[in-house]
Amino acid sequence: MAKANYRSIERKIWQDKKIKALSLESKLLFLYLITNNQSHYSGIYYLPLELIIRELPQFTNKKIKIVILELISSQLICYDDENSIIWIKNMAKYQCKGISPKLIQGIINHLETIESPLIKDFQTYYSDTLSDTLSDTPRCISRIEIENRDIEYKNRDTQKKRQQQTDEIDLGW
Repeated sequence: MAKANYRSIERKIWQDKKIKALSLESKLLFLYLITNNQSHYSGIYYLPLELIIRELPQFTNKKIKIVILELISSQLICYDDENSIIWIKNMAKYQCKGISPKLIQGIINHLETIESPLIKDFQTYYSDTLSDTLSDTPRCISRIEIENRDIEYKNRDTQKKRQQQTDEIDLGW
């Protein structure tokens, strides 16, 4: 599936209390997170800090961490530093208006490629909006293990593990 070349950003974003309270650097980074080439319309995707620094050279490693913490404390994003996964919390809400089965399937397929504790948070956050479809999303997602700097993909696909993970997550479906 081809990636979209654009993202929708509502004009009223500048009247949002959370956005108004941000520093200039945080506003820039927030817009970057929505529109960069790595982004996914679900709002959850792989984005290492090094890439941000390379694409936004005005940010140092120290500065990017400060700005990310500001966005996290404003409850606009979550970041899984261990796996370099970012989640722009309301991005799917704004990018998937008039949600179609193809968009939902795209989100499901995308979630299956990500290993992060943020997946459960994403599913919980969107449980009302995407409840019927995401309930079929496998709870067993490919896990990335880093050993001796080699990345090994393992598929934990046993029914017992899927059931255990499903039992642990109460999404209200």
